[in-house]
Amino acid sequence: MGLQSSRPSQEPKIVAQSVAEDATTKKFEGHACWLLRKADLPQMVSEWALASPTHCYDAFHSLAATDLTNLTIWGLTEASLAGGRGAYMKPAAASQLIVILLPGEVNTIQRVARSPQADPSMATDVLCDWIVSMIPKRCKFLAADDVVVFGLDMARVNRVVLT
Repeated sequence: MGLQSSRPSQEPKIVAQSVAEDATTKKFEGHACWLLRKADLPQMVSEWALASPTHCYDAFHSLAATDLTNLTIWGLTEASLAGGRGAYMKPAAASQLIVILLPGEVNTIQRVARSPQADPSMATDVLCDWIVSMIPKRCKFLAADDVVVFGLDMARVNRVVLT
């Protein structure tokens, strides 16, 4: 039998990720959602427009002018900001996304807008998670222009909607 040293190796071992890496890595925990009042949309969108790059300004203003007859407006945010995932009776946090849809046998998403404070990648996660949460109900997506303007990932959205 060979001789083995009972001393631990002098080489450092990486046991866990660094604390700094853990602190900067944000994990997606799901979404929180609620219905928004139609009367609140113009002011919310105007505030977002003022804080956004100029290329988003026209999209925000056309969104504020949208005819909301028969449409519902959803506010979405990451679950960690709202105190947990799920549907809320009233806003549990500031909305990171606004989704305007025509409800029906197949929900038709007409418009989407992202808050200028929301990270585009995280906002895409929130949107996709919300769409998937409606299964078995399906969603048709008519807001491709909004996705591009607000920096969301259309390829990821296309994976969860009817095309």
